[in-house]
Amino acid sequence: MCSVRSFVTDDLFNFNHVNLDLLTETYNLPFYLRYLANWPEYFLSTQAPNGECMGYSTFPGPSGAPQQTTLSPLPSVLLLSLLL
Repeated sequence: MCSVRSFVTDDLFNFNHVNLDLLTETYNLPFYLRYLANWPEYFLSTQAPNGECMGYSTFPGPSGAPQQTTLSPLPSVLLLSLLL
C-alpha cells in the first residue's frame, strides 16, 4: 500500500534512488524548486508505509508551466507492476 501526497522540499533529499533508472531524466535543483514554488498542486510524491519515496510525478501546469509529464517510479515498484 502506498500514499500519494503533495511533494515538499524535503522530498528532494529522498528521491535520488528513484532517478537511478536509465530512462529517467534528472533535472537540476533549481528546476525542481521553481516547479514546486510555482505549481505545487501539479507535483506529487508517492510514499511507502515506511516513509520511503516510491516515486514522484509532475503534470503539465497552466500556461507558462513546463509542458511535460513525469512519472518516475522506484525500479522495484515497477517490477511489482504496482503502477499498472
